[in-house]
Order: sequence, then C-alpha cells, then structure tokens
Amino acid sequence: MAIYAGQQRLFDDDDDDDDDDDDDDDDDDDDDDRLDLQPSVHLETMIKVNHTVEKSSKYRLLHVIFLVKHTDQPCTTTEADLKWFSLEDLRGIPPPGLLTPEPIELLTALLRGGPMRMDFDEFVLPLTDTDSELLSDNHYYQLLTAAKLGRKEQKFLLDEFLETCRPCTMMNQTNFTWYMKNHNIPEEACPAHFRAFDRSRRKYLDFGDFLYGVSAMQPCTPHGSLPAELRCRYIFRYYDVNEDEKLEFGEFKQMVIDIRRKKGLPCDPKSVEADAAQHAKVFGSEAKSSLELMDFLRAVGQLKFRGTSSLFRLPQASGQDPEKDKKPNADDSSDEEINNRVTKRKKTGHNQSFGITNPIQQLLGE
Repeated sequence: MAIYAGQQRLFDDDDDDDDDDDDDDDDDDDDDDRLDLQPSVHLETMIKVNHTVEKSSKYRLLHVIFLVKHTDQPCTTTEADLKWFSLEDLRGIPPPGLLTPEPIELLTALLRGGPMRMDFDEFVLPLTDTDSELLSDNHYYQLLTAAKLGRKEQKFLLDEFLETCRPCTMMNQTNFTWYMKNHNIPEEACPAHFRAFDRSRRKYLDFGDFLYGVSAMQPCTPHGSLPAELRCRYIFRYYDVNEDEKLEFGEFKQMVIDIRRKKGLPCDPKSVEADAAQHAKVFGSEAKSSLELMDFLRAVGQLKFRGTSSLFRLPQASGQDPEKDKKPNADDSSDEEINNRVTKRKKTGHNQSFGITNPIQQLLGE
C-alpha cells in the first residue's frame, strides 16, 4: 500500500461553451483531464481533497490524495516517474523535502491500522467583524487587531499563502524562504524566521502559523502590552538556534549584534562582547550559562533590556495588494473599533512596559 497525490485542473463554467465546439477533437485530448496514475497502480480509495484557486488564471485546483496498491503487472516506461517510499524514507528526505507533512501523517495512520476516512479542508479566516468577546479571549486575535490586519488583509494573505504552497495547504521551509525573499527578507535570515513562525515545531506552517507570524512582524505592530509579549516569544525562537528553549550566550550575543546594527553602533568583537556581558546581568542576579524565556520576557517587560522593538520586523507592511489603489473599507473601520474596545490602554511610547502579574504560560495558554 502507498499514498499517491494527484492534481486535477478544473475549468470555470465560462469555458463550457468552448468545450462544445471541440467534440471532434482526437481522443488523446481527453487524457489531459485524467489523473496521471501509472498503469501498474490500482486505486483503492480517496483519502483527502484540498481545494485551491489560481489567482492569475481561470483554473480551480483539486489536490487529491489516494490510497493505492501496486498490482505487480507489467508497466510502461512512464512508471519511471513513480517512486515508492517507506515511512522511514519519507521522514529522511533531506531539504527541500516534502511540500506537506500529509504523506507522513496518512501513512503513519495506515500502518497503525487506523480508519482512513475522507477529509475535506476548508479555510476559515480567524477574525470576525463583530465578535469582540472572541477577540478579547484569544491573544493571537488581539495581535491581528494590533497589526491592523482586518478581513480584507487576511483574505489577501490567504491568497498569497495558498499561491505559495499550491497545490498543498501547508508551507514548508523552502516555500517560506521564497515568500520571505519576495518581501525583502535576506535569504540567510529565512531559516531563523521559519523557526520563529513554527510555534508547534512541526517543520511545516499552517495558515494560522503564517498569519500570526506575519502579524508579529508588521512595522505597525506596537511593542507594548500583550503584542510585545507575543512578539518577544517570536524573537526568542528566532535566536534559539538549537531549539532547546534557552538562549546560550552565543545566541544572545547575536541578538545584541542585531540591536546594535539597528541603532547604528559599531559591531566589532570587543564592543559586542562587552555589551552582551553587560546586558546579560539584567536577567538575574546569579550567573547563568543560558537565558530562559521567562527571564527574557520579564526583563523586556520591565524595560531592563531595550532595543527589541526593532527586531523581527518586515521592511514594509504586508497584506495589501500593491497593484490596487488603497480605498476606505468598511472592514477596516470595524477592525479599528474592535481594536479600541479590546486594548483600552493609553499608549505611552513605542516600547511601553507590559506587566507580568501571572505566570505567562497561564496568561497565553502556551
């Protein structure tokens, strides 16, 4: 048994009239609408269907995942395009790797003997226009509001997300790097950004991971109160290269270097070493070989460690179509009203203090 992913292009209804005029075409033309299954493969059942849309054409795409069985029958030379993988082979594929984790997840369930049911994916935008109670209960929804990403901007980002990882609905690091490079993020910095976006450490991003990460990077997202708390979590993951939930001194020193560059200060080894050693003292009275997340959040929140407001930012705001004129939108005004009701805080500066009165894990539910 194995899993096979096929892709079928579906024409819009506008093309139906043209199809009527082509009835006399050769039978070979009909093969264009068939899934490219090899002769030696027997289709068992359909497992998953993802639906995406090509923005620049009239095509709608269905990405279909099948459960197939090898029949051991003689096959044509076209079977050279079909390669069989075990579960271990799939997990060991080096970068750029799989476009989506679905083959691993589905094959794991198959080997365990679990039920294989049809699964239809539907994307739902996380922000509603009027449900302010929901906004106040979900901290990442508040981050969207602080970043001024209303429904119009979220729809545009969803289109970009699906276009980038088409025909899949998850984004791997290769596609993420391509997207970020198009938004003027240096290629060498993309792995760190991907690590920051990957909150669950799945090595793949769903649309929520992508949307909230972009929200945290918006130039307009304030670095105070709850948005700052969430942004600092992204910043911490960005510099946590070995993903041990601690910043070693070398990782912390890279943060200091980036802050100094943003401020236009010299970044020679002697200056950086002295600055990093001095700043490390604010994270606790005892000498520590590494910095934990709680200590980092507390020091930034109490304004003992400054400069993080310039980190983890996009050069320009995203979520807007540059080819369209900016026009007033009813969604924008409603989002602004929601933002005013949710925050209810008086701004005291770009890097205002956020107090930590409860354990942050309980506060954010992480």
